[in-house]
Amino acid sequence: MLKTTHLIRALLVGVLAALTAAAADTPAATTKLLRFPATNGRAIVFSYAGQLYTVGADGGTARRLTDGPGYAIFPRFSADGSQLAFTAQYDGNTE
Repeated sequence: MLKTTHLIRALLVGVLAALTAAAADTPAATTKLLRFPATNGRAIVFSYAGQLYTVGADGGTARRLTDGPGYAIFPRFSADGSQLAFTAQYDGNTE
């Protein structure tokens, strides 16, 4: 139960921190939903405005991971937490 509570707290802190950082750079009219969070216990990765961002589990400033012409969504950490996989839509294909 304690681990679950810490995970939920970390996800909320990370999403709020990322929203604050993204809102400072983006007009409110174009802000999109933060979606699909994934964590390895140390970091949180989520999709925002079609790109992936990461933030530490303890919060902080979100850092952009992808910058492609299409959407990057559904991030997932590998079992050992060292690699990240995601779905991307580039050139009309979802891969």
